[in-house]
Amino acid sequence: MKFTITVSALFAACAAAQSLTEVLSKHESVSALNNLLSTQPALVSTLGSAKNITILAPNNEAITALTSDSANAAAIQKDSGLVPAILSYHVINGTYRGDAFTKEAKFLPTLLTNATYAQVMGGQKVEGKAAGQTVEFKSGLQKMSKVTEA
Repeated sequence: MKFTITVSALFAACAAAQSLTEVLSKHESVSALNNLLSTQPALVSTLGSAKNITILAPNNEAITALTSDSANAAAIQKDSGLVPAILSYHVINGTYRGDAFTKEAKFLPTLLTNATYAQVMGGQKVEGKAAGQTVEFKSGLQKMSKVTEA
């Protein structure tokens, strides 16, 4: 399955008075993610009450690539747990700002722990490292994504 092409990272925690969807609505580059989240109220509730997380927010291009691919669309229609799993993989346990990364790779635990979708014990991890003036993340499928906005 094809995941993100590029990633916008929301490194700062949402302000206490704002919901995740309110924060996302202020960033046009992630409006497709916000629309997708509107179909996932349980996940939005989980993220809204989560503490100490970093959200790697797929930008509009990435969401379009995911949802416009016919094989992906068919898989999403067939499996109601797939979208929450994909989005959970974009949430890192812990707060990570861009300056926390060096050229040495860090393997960071994500919220994707559902054994149906996680390919490793203890939950899926994502690799993050500094790359020049930005941060890159590599998925378990070896897809590289760069932070385009933090």
